[in-house]
Amino acid sequence: MDNMLQQFANFLSEVASVLVVLACVVLYMRRRSNWIMLALIGELGALACRLVLVLSPKAYMDMPFLRVLWPLNACIFAIGLLGYAWFETTDRTAATPPEKQS
Repeated sequence: MDNMLQQFANFLSEVASVLVVLACVVLYMRRRSNWIMLALIGELGALACRLVLVLSPKAYMDMPFLRVLWPLNACIFAIGLLGYAWFETTDRTAATPPEKQS
C-alpha cells in the first residue's frame, strides 16, 4: 500500500510540474515576456531533474550535480516569475489610465 501511495504522490508531483509548464507556455504566448521565458526554462530544468529521479533513482544518485541543478532550476523559475510580477505588471499598471484600472 505504501509503494502505491508513493507512486501516486510522484505522479501528482509530475502532473503539477507539467501544469506549471503549460501555464508558463500560455502566459508566454499571451505576453511574450522574457521573464516568463526564464521561468519556463527553470521549470523545464526542474522537471527534467524530477524525471531522472523518478525514472532512474540510481542514475540520480550517481550524478551528484543533479542535487545542485534541481534547486538551481527552481530558483531560476522563481526569479523569472518574480521578475514578471515585479516589472511586467508594474509597467502595465503604470501605462493604464486611472479610470481603466480595476
